[in-house]
Amino acid sequence: MSGNLYAQFVNNTGSPLSGLQISYDVEKYRNGSNPAGFRYQLFYSLDGAAWTNAGPNFFTAFPADADNSGFATAPGATVSVTNKTINVSVANGANVYLAWNYSVVSGSTTTNAQALAIDNISVLGLGNATPTNPTGIGAATPNSVLPGESSTLTVSITPGANPTSTGVVVTADLSSIGGSTASREPSAMTLLRTATSTRAIVGWIWDHRFSMVAADNLGIEAYPYTADNDVTQPGQPVPERGVDHNGGLHRPLLPLLGLAMGEMFALDELAEDCAADGVYEFFFSAKPLNVVGGVGSPANAMAIK
Repeated sequence: MSGNLYAQFVNNTGSPLSGLQISYDVEKYRNGSNPAGFRYQLFYSLDGAAWTNAGPNFFTAFPADADNSGFATAPGATVSVTNKTINVSVANGANVYLAWNYSVVSGSTTTNAQALAIDNISVLGLGNATPTNPTGIGAATPNSVLPGESSTLTVSITPGANPTSTGVVVTADLSSIGGSTASREPSAMTLLRTATSTRAIVGWIWDHRFSMVAADNLGIEAYPYTADNDVTQPGQPVPERGVDHNGGLHRPLLPLLGLAMGEMFALDELAEDCAADGVYEFFFSAKPLNVVGGVGSPANAMAIK
């Protein structure tokens, strides 16, 4: 014994569908001793002629029974298929057909069959879900700082949907303040290039607990020296442009903060490597000449990653 239970639906939602969410019960009303057992398999079609197997989520089988008896209370067994999805595109106004095929599980002998039925059918059309991109809302704390001061940048991420976003990466574009598109905060040299107050730079270096400052230029200074990029003590004259200045960063960093300073470092290769792998941390070693009272020694510097 075999047969089909058919259903025809029309998409009258006004929009195309991307799938069907289907639920139903398979109920057993009589035992069957056929050794192959019996099953229901769901198929679907868009034209009623060419049919597609809906897959294992819509396959329900019962093993063979010892006899062909009925049940005092029917149904004697129920298997539920709940909220399973068929991914099929159904245009607005188009038909979609379902067929529950009842047959022996294997072979062609259909005698001593079980009596199976389909009940409590629910079919829900699924609309085309519109993909959404991930979004982010940025914030700076504090949102207003003086040149040389620091601010923490944070981004609150809302993942995209359909499909859900994974592996979201946030990139900050700090080019408007002299940084790069990969920076998490302005570097020391960025601040040296963009800040207008050397005093603010000294404070920033102190607050961030630097032990050394190095750059690829001469003097770790912005040139030319002007009144707004030098440290002018009360009562001292404003420095003129040129070499006659009040020490710039050298005076506060070397004797007052006790920092080592490196000039004319070859940083291009290191910068390219850091940008390539996104790792801006490394072991730094410098071995100046061991000369008592000496200044301006070659650094013999090395960065190890």
